[in-house]
Amino acid sequence: MIRYCIIVCFTLVALLSCKTGNDESDSSINAKGGMTYGGVFKFSIPNKPLRLFPYASNSYYEQLLISQLYETLFVTDSMQQIIGNLAQKYEVRDKGKTLRVVLQKGVLFHGGGQLTTRDVLFSIAFACSKSSHNKYAYLLIDKILGGKEFYDTSSDGQLDLAKFKGAKIINEQVIDVYLVRPYSQFTKLLTHPNLVILSFQDYVTNSTNFFDNAKGTGPFQLESISNEKTILTRNNSYWKKDSCGNKLPFLSSIEVYYSVNESALFQEGKLDLIQNVRADKLNALFGSLQEAQGGKNLLHRLFQQQDKKLNFLVYNTKSAVFNTLAKRLAVDQAIDRASLCANILDGDGEACLGTFVPINYYRPIEKLLGDNTTRQGQKQGKAKRAKGKNAEILNFFINKNTSEIGRLWAKEVAHQIENATNYKVTIVSGSDADLEKMWKTGEVHLAKYGWVADYLDPDAYLGLFYSKSSLARDLEINLPIFDSLYLNTFKKNTFKDHLFAQYVCDQYLIKQVLVTPVFLQDFIFVLNVNMRGFHINTSGQFNLSTVYFKPIQKLY
Repeated sequence: MIRYCIIVCFTLVALLSCKTGNDESDSSINAKGGMTYGGVFKFSIPNKPLRLFPYASNSYYEQLLISQLYETLFVTDSMQQIIGNLAQKYEVRDKGKTLRVVLQKGVLFHGGGQLTTRDVLFSIAFACSKSSHNKYAYLLIDKILGGKEFYDTSSDGQLDLAKFKGAKIINEQVIDVYLVRPYSQFTKLLTHPNLVILSFQDYVTNSTNFFDNAKGTGPFQLESISNEKTILTRNNSYWKKDSCGNKLPFLSSIEVYYSVNESALFQEGKLDLIQNVRADKLNALFGSLQEAQGGKNLLHRLFQQQDKKLNFLVYNTKSAVFNTLAKRLAVDQAIDRASLCANILDGDGEACLGTFVPINYYRPIEKLLGDNTTRQGQKQGKAKRAKGKNAEILNFFINKNTSEIGRLWAKEVAHQIENATNYKVTIVSGSDADLEKMWKTGEVHLAKYGWVADYLDPDAYLGLFYSKSSLARDLEINLPIFDSLYLNTFKKNTFKDHLFAQYVCDQYLIKQVLVTPVFLQDFIFVLNVNMRGFHINTSGQFNLSTVYFKPIQKLY
């Protein structure tokens, strides 16, 4: 994902209070530079995590925990530049077809065992395998040499590293990764928060528990998962230090609760973070001026990331309801995106017009595109109501855990479709498993999705519809023309050629109305001001390794 317009706003809101937002009995130890050790960081996610094995999970909220437990070879810095993480340095060789990686020294897995290139070889091979615990093979098998053959010949539960030709160990610190062809975005791809490095020794010796609690190298390690909360504790052997030479992390632990009243608990000092706050709910969240003056509101900071979440609809083209372009187009044109953003979202969203991938990604090739996307955007609007005596049933699926605002806009979409077409829309709610089953049987015809890109490339969006992706497999999406266009994007030698090929791939989805992108939504986070050093990276993940708890001085 290349997003040139991400803005992270740090706004200190001066609401006076003496609340600490943390357990007062938790002792702290001073560190260099005014930081302190100790403290518990508390936040909430919608549901109990089902999978914290990084290659098996595709949930944004599970990623928040995974990114504390595991690490990738590369990360993206605040300037959106790719820098080494577990990779100390790297070198591109063989005219772009070989990536030589030099690992950091002294990195330990949780519970012991030093990171070596054997672990890197194993992790990359596992990511190319057909294991039922791997949802990300589609990201690598067409890019890494021999990846597709390894995938096709591998079986669940069997991983023969001797048959993997995509990487070669030079020594314990140096490994070469071989690509099918030069791919300039490969290191960017390796920042994907699920493409982490796992312990090969742990895989060999701990096969019974490996997929429940695999060893990572992250700043925290998993202590427990209960029906009330998940607890992560400090990794005392973590390898990183801050700019002052302090060993990271500072926090003693992280506690993650499920489906709680975030606003109330935040005000009581029992949570340190509220995620995905609606802009129109901010004032109500912090109470009145009189309450603030009375010290009843917790001091907080406001973080905002623009256009992080894409909300879109997917059509079940195998059903009779949407098996023609004309039927899909009627629904697509019935949806008034601008009205939806203005009236339902109260301005907390940007209407999508003309592309599936957020248009900001295509800014570097804007001159090549001309006003094509603008013209497409102008075509979208309300269609004339189709004539017919009997309305056709359209079952519209939304996840049972969809937020209040998600339900509101889905209801409005259903209303707009009914007003402009001859469809009678019924909203169906259920789990991901319910969707998969009903989609395959044709019981549901349209599905609501939200997506946060995992890394900085349009591929993070387009790859969703590649036939080997987890979404495509779950919904049995098979689009040969799209697959061909998608694979063609990896054959381009220059960045602009690569980006233009991705745009062509994007436009196939739009012109065939296989998806309807509806709007982009900002992420707004509210943080307890006593928690310092908090950062959000460009994939929307929290960096809690540098967070420390230090109450501010009360202002008079």
